[in-house]
Amino acid sequence: MNTIYNESLIFKKKEVSLSAMTFLYQEMISNIHNDCKDINEFETRLSKMGYNIGLRLIELLNFRASATFTSKNFLSSGSNTSNGSSDATITASDQESSLTSFINRMRRRDLKILDVLQFIHGSLWSYLFGHVSNDLVKSSERENEYMIVDNKPKLTQFISGKNVSCDYFVCGIIHGYLTSAGFPCKVTPHSMPQDGHDNRVVFLIQFDKQVLEREGLRISQ
Repeated sequence: MNTIYNESLIFKKKEVSLSAMTFLYQEMISNIHNDCKDINEFETRLSKMGYNIGLRLIELLNFRASATFTSKNFLSSGSNTSNGSSDATITASDQESSLTSFINRMRRRDLKILDVLQFIHGSLWSYLFGHVSNDLVKSSERENEYMIVDNKPKLTQFISGKNVSCDYFVCGIIHGYLTSAGFPCKVTPHSMPQDGHDNRVVFLIQFDKQVLEREGLRISQ
């Protein structure tokens, strides 16, 4: 267990196998479903589990986004020795010093709706699912509505007879991230098959009125 806390937050990239991830998710779905009285309770509990993850992702992903470019330079440069050669070994003190500098130059949180949604569409989706979401769309009918599109949702692709309720976990992650970033909203999933993508899901984000008012003030300035 101690090794978890000793590992770098920056340099290591780990991936969970798709089969393991989907198996665990199906078991989680099954356990929640068996304990719930109705579909509303099921969706609420699943969303809450995702919400708690989303709350914690904002600091981690902002930190890693800040450190990515600098860490590559740090790894490639190595440590210079007295004879002018390059030593690829990175000591614990080197990492600690580097981490401190990254924190001091940490990426600022997004202050605009489009900026934070683009970060979710790109960095957050890539971190969770290994690819950016298929589209980010602004509603032409309502000012407070935006949509993130996933043509092939990874978590639910092997759930037999699945309905959109199983996607509330991802809704919770989006909701938690946006709430932690200062963008209170409501997030719901909608099944919208298109162009052969039968499992295509659109995550509808409806921002609170205060978010639009704040956005209007920023634009006017």
